[in-house]
Amino acid sequence: MEAFGLAIFMASACFFSSQLEGIHSSWHQALSNGTLRLVFMGLAMGLTALLIFYSPLTAPSGSHINPAVTIAFLRVKRITGIDAVFYILFQLIGGVLAVYLMAWLLKDQLTQPPVNYVVTRPAMGELPAIITELIIGFVMMTMVLNISSNPQYSRYTRVIAAGFVVMYVILAGPISGFGMNPARSLASAIPSGIYDSIWMYIVIPILSMWLAAELFIYQTKTNSNMKKHFKYHWVLWLPFFFLANTASAQVSKVEAVGITVRDMETSVNFFHNVLSFNKTSDQTLDEQHARIVRMKLGDELIELTQFIPSDGRAIPADMQSNDLYFQHIAIVVSDMDKAYAVLSKYMVGHISTVPQTIPMSNKAAAGVKAFYFHDPDNHDLELIYFPKGKGQPKWQQPNGQLFLGIDHTAIGITNTDKSMSFYQDLLGFEHKGESWNMGMEQIDLSNVKSASLHITALRAVAGPGVEFLQYLKPGPGKPYPTDTKTKDIWYWQVTLVTNQLDNLYQKLKAANFHFITDNIVQLKYKDEPAFRAFVVQDPDGHALLIKD
Repeated sequence: MEAFGLAIFMASACFFSSQLEGIHSSWHQALSNGTLRLVFMGLAMGLTALLIFYSPLTAPSGSHINPAVTIAFLRVKRITGIDAVFYILFQLIGGVLAVYLMAWLLKDQLTQPPVNYVVTRPAMGELPAIITELIIGFVMMTMVLNISSNPQYSRYTRVIAAGFVVMYVILAGPISGFGMNPARSLASAIPSGIYDSIWMYIVIPILSMWLAAELFIYQTKTNSNMKKHFKYHWVLWLPFFFLANTASAQVSKVEAVGITVRDMETSVNFFHNVLSFNKTSDQTLDEQHARIVRMKLGDELIELTQFIPSDGRAIPADMQSNDLYFQHIAIVVSDMDKAYAVLSKYMVGHISTVPQTIPMSNKAAAGVKAFYFHDPDNHDLELIYFPKGKGQPKWQQPNGQLFLGIDHTAIGITNTDKSMSFYQDLLGFEHKGESWNMGMEQIDLSNVKSASLHITALRAVAGPGVEFLQYLKPGPGKPYPTDTKTKDIWYWQVTLVTNQLDNLYQKLKAANFHFITDNIVQLKYKDEPAFRAFVVQDPDGHALLIKD
């Protein structure tokens, strides 16, 4: 019964995760909102838990389906030692076999990113995940022991436990992946071979539920009236307060994408006359001898910086899209043919041969049209058109405009997992999807011979997204120059906003990332309030200004 119970739970987790988060799934495409998908996932797992708790095929064993629960029940003497050993053994067997079966049935939908066998991994770093797993395990077991021991409320134990599953998937999932069960975590890790932080998903649930058992034993010794145990009901609300605070993203907004330019007037005229950007501010930073102009298209901002004197190095003529210091912004258009005609009118330099349409074989990006070109300083830019059903909903409402806004900034990277650890785990960006682009359309688009690449899209709560370009063929090009200065024309800088500046600085410092600023500094633009910020480089050298 224990084996069958966890097998049902893992089969359900595999199926619903593959359908809700698999990039080629029709469910995923229909539910573009990540939070809504998370709610559906929580409801699905809560209903699965109810099925297991009440089914005659699984309920008679007590439906532990979790070694940490079994060990806690052993501690309070609700199960014998020999039964506990076999419960745990068969929980693990049932979970592992279910994942192997679902991998055979679902194939790439389950085994490939972003689902990855529904492996539990920290989404915001190990410490938040450890704290989250400690709290949710402790609260769950405290609830089970107290309510099941209270004659007035015991009949509600299973319903409340299922409700906790729903809540934990939604609240704890984005932080720790919602482990709370060593057998559940090992059931995904063993078939996938992904053991990231697996110690945590074994040790912490056992520790947290053991502590709950110790508290229960203490209560029973000090309170003869079992109803008094419910004076600890406050603990049931603890996860709401903690998780609501911890789940907030480190980075709340991508505020602007910045580039260094040679001549400000030339660049301002180009972005305004050709691409319909409008100037919103024109500032000077006297201490840096720099002029900074911000320009807006739709809801998004670019930041043009000219240093005085403007003696930075030019973008090398042989730079390609697979070079690691490559970066561009993707400017959304409502009509690719008309937008391309505007570029032709102004004799803008091409990278792509002509606008390219992603073929139907690439389900994630099918029908998207794109075109690469240069600004006056040879920065790489992209026009992108989203057909109905693709991209953010706002791109389907042009309101008579040709150039609509900035969808994302794309960067060249060496390794997707390494970049995901930085942007998702440390900065709090949300994974939005991925695709694998190849073929003549991609070659003609990027002007890179035999181009084949893995594209991963991420977003903060607000602002344009960040897109990883990992070239599988011909592989990563030239590395980001280690002697890059902010006045070099190839220098890009993305401005991010956070309400946890000091904490984030310490986390990045502890992880040994390279900082361009020596510490957190105070900056002030003319006629604007001062703010604190630091500039750090991602794993491939791309610069991020993070401000409060």
